[in-house]
This record gives sequence, C-alpha cells and structure tokens, in this order.
Amino acid sequence: MSGRVFFAVAALIAVTACTTDAEAPASSAIQPAAEARPGVRAEIEAVHALSQTVGDFESRLVVECMREHGFAHAVPNVPPAVTFPKTHGFSPAEVSGGFPKESSVPPDPNAVYAKALSPSERKRYNNALFGDRDELVTHTLNDGSGEIGSPSSGCIAEAEATMFGEPGAGAGVMYLAGNLANSALLAAQEDKDMVALDASWSECMTSAGHEGLDEPDAAFGQAQQAGVRVPASVRVAKDSATCEVKVDYASRRLAIEDRYLTGMMDAREGEIVGVRDSLDQAIGRAEAALA
Repeated sequence: MSGRVFFAVAALIAVTACTTDAEAPASSAIQPAAEARPGVRAEIEAVHALSQTVGDFESRLVVECMREHGFAHAVPNVPPAVTFPKTHGFSPAEVSGGFPKESSVPPDPNAVYAKALSPSERKRYNNALFGDRDELVTHTLNDGSGEIGSPSSGCIAEAEATMFGEPGAGAGVMYLAGNLANSALLAAQEDKDMVALDASWSECMTSAGHEGLDEPDAAFGQAQQAGVRVPASVRVAKDSATCEVKVDYASRRLAIEDRYLTGMMDAREGEIVGVRDSLDQAIGRAEAALA
C-alpha cells in the first residue's frame, strides 16, 4: 500500500532542519476507537493549522533578523498545506477528464535571491540564516521514530528561541503538530477491513485491465507521474472512480480511518493539549517581538 499519502509538518523548521531516521511514526501502538468521533478530522486540522501559523510567524521573525544582517529576505508565498490530501473518493463525473493535477510549490524567492549573490556573499547569507551547520540541536521525537535537528545559531535559531525559549525547543512540538494523523493512518492501513476493502478495489481494477494497483492512492500517484491528461491516466482515473463506487470505497475507508484517528487523539489527549498550549504561547511571543 505504498501509494498512501500523508501530510507533513509545514513549518520552517521542517524545511531547514536535518532529520535522521524520522520516517512515519510507528503504528503498532495505535488502537481504534469503538466508534469514530464526528469532527475528529477537524480537531486534527485545527492543530495542523496552528502549527502553520507558528511557521508563518517564524518566517517573519527570520525576515527581520536577516534584514539586520543586510540581506533581503521574504516570507515564501507557499499555499497552506492540506492536512488530508484528496487522493481518492472522486466521483466518475469529477474525473471524466482525469484526476485533478496536484499543485506545484512555487519557487522559493530566497533561494533565487541567494543564488544571485556572489560566492562570498552567499556564504555570509547562509551563515546568517543557518549558523554553523555542523552544530545542530537535536531533539528525540516522542513517537520513537528518530531525531530531528534544528540550527543552533543563525536567524532560524534566533526565531525559534524567541518563540520557544531556545534553539531546537520547538522542533518536536512542530513535528507532532504537523504529522499528528500519520501513525493512525498507517495503523488503519493494516486493519483487516481496510486490507479487504483495498483488495476488492484492486480486483475490480484488474478486471478493468489495470494490473498492480493495490489501492486508489496508487492510481492517483501513477496518473500524477505520467501526466493526468494523457489518455492512459484519464482511463485509470475513470476506472478507479467506477471501482470505488462499486465497492463503496470512500465511505468505508473513511469510517475505518476515523476510528483510528479517534483512538489516537484520545490516547494522546494530554500530549496534544500541551502541544496546543506551546504553539499558542509561541504565537504570543512572536507577536510581541514583531510589535
């Protein structure tokens, strides 16, 4: 089921930090709730949105810091990350012309700016932004999936220290907030009902002439890679949607996943409350500093 898509932390920390062995969180400990809680996805989206707000404030603090070093720096104009990307659940009518094309990330204006600098100025720019890259502050992730590193000096470190008290202090919080649902979604993949549901869809696709697709996310990914408007991709999209309808895929998958999401949110309630408090406080400190 390698086609599954999971969202990732959308903060500046994740873009600039060095992550080691920090893949998707282990899923074995996640137990599904007996019933899914209505609105559980909205709860997760709210935490994710809060982390993106913190990331925006961090970017603004970095801009001010870089200006003090004599460099033009901008807040990247990146669309907000979607917490639960839509890769399945399309009706046949929606994909009559193929799957929607995933939006591409616009070029980072700061990368363009840095590239235009002279070699010596570019080195000074990178030192101002990242500090000494050989001296990262590492944080062990609570889910045991590895470590995430943040700069210990430079403007990124200064921004994080402003918001969280010291460089690297917010890395774990931001990672959890941005990747909150992943462990539950991974656990849901292994649920016997999900395995059977994916198999039913896959059998339908095989009958339609599409071999080797084990779940709808794989069809979506294949089309994105080949080009969503090429005839083969349009056919895959139409057949995928038709097979989803035949096996009632979208609603059944949603019910399974939401039980795991509910179980995860209930099990980590105290930790999540702490994360929200930490993010709220970081926003308050950033607002005060920028004022």
